[in-house]
Amino acid sequence: MSEPQRHISRHGWTYRIRPPVGEGEEEVVVLLHGLTGDESAMWPFAAAVPQGAWVVGPRAPHPAPSGGFSWLPPGPTHRPALHDFSEAVGGLELLLGDLERRHGLSSAGPVLVGFSQGAAVAFAAAAKGLPAAGVAALAGFLPQGDVSRLKGLPVYWGHGVQDRMVPLERAQRDVARLRRAGSRVTFCQAEVGHKVGAACMRDLQVWLPGVLSSAKRRRMRAAPSPPRQQPAVPPGEV
Repeated sequence: MSEPQRHISRHGWTYRIRPPVGEGEEEVVVLLHGLTGDESAMWPFAAAVPQGAWVVGPRAPHPAPSGGFSWLPPGPTHRPALHDFSEAVGGLELLLGDLERRHGLSSAGPVLVGFSQGAAVAFAAAAKGLPAAGVAALAGFLPQGDVSRLKGLPVYWGHGVQDRMVPLERAQRDVARLRRAGSRVTFCQAEVGHKVGAACMRDLQVWLPGVLSSAKRRRMRAAPSPPRQQPAVPPGEV
């Protein structure tokens, strides 16, 4: 039986966490909210995550000028680059390490699901070398910078045709950039604004279990094999 979801404040982080159903499960999905969001803003997407995975929804570290929270400190951030998210990525790595020690979930190979600015954080983390099992970018954007480490990364991208905050043309350019880098991109667009359309939500619910299953298989292959037991020798035999 899993523990109920909880709201936790620890080491400067506030987050929501949902343990998995079943024992010995280590895969984790991290929900990264957008600008002015908080640890609860992305929680509706927890319903898309299989019950056999951990779900963590952290709150960004900086208060946003218009309310809520931001992954970037105050200042001009109209076109942030990957390196601008270094502080957020470092904090995310520390949080995952702490959760691994406390709960036993795997900090190696999380699936990062980000909305808008949260998607930029997810890409920045993977580009820095966090061994993400996949990135889901929802109404998001890919900051400028070196994306060579994203080769082979499974990416799900859902975007609204009517999105005025992150125009569809920007998303299409970013997707093309990911594909040139060798990322494995699944792209969905829907007739909505700066949100996730119903069709893209359904596609996300198909994409997530596949990525989590692949991450679990890699973890099981990498696990050390138990030592072989020597057969018992009956008394008197040499």
